[in-house]
Amino acid sequence: MNVDTVIVAKKLPQGPDFKAKESGTLSVALDVTITDELRQRGIVREFIRQINAMRKDAKLTINDSITLYHEIENEELKGILRHYKADLCKDVIASNCLDGIPENIDLKKVLEIAGSTVIFGIKKK
Repeated sequence: MNVDTVIVAKKLPQGPDFKAKESGTLSVALDVTITDELRQRGIVREFIRQINAMRKDAKLTINDSITLYHEIENEELKGILRHYKADLCKDVIASNCLDGIPENIDLKKVLEIAGSTVIFGIKKK
């Protein structure tokens, strides 16, 4: 769970978008609304998790930069990758993120992410 905003209030918010818990003198309410931005950031986190697992499978270290390749048919997922490309590259230590997967890569993986097939390939720089 990531917390973007904390609001201190005398009364807990009510409604179906909030989950509340009270214990002694402490009360907390969480807004559990999944916005489009939160859903997109969750998909990016899944991209990062899967790519870092691939780095581990390829026995790469944090000192090893990669070129990341991808094949994504789902237009929404392509757009998410384009929008968050800089953050994604930083988090997976990639110098570049390119569309299409060449023959001479170190590792290729076909994944199911957000109900769509995504193929990632990595090559050590």
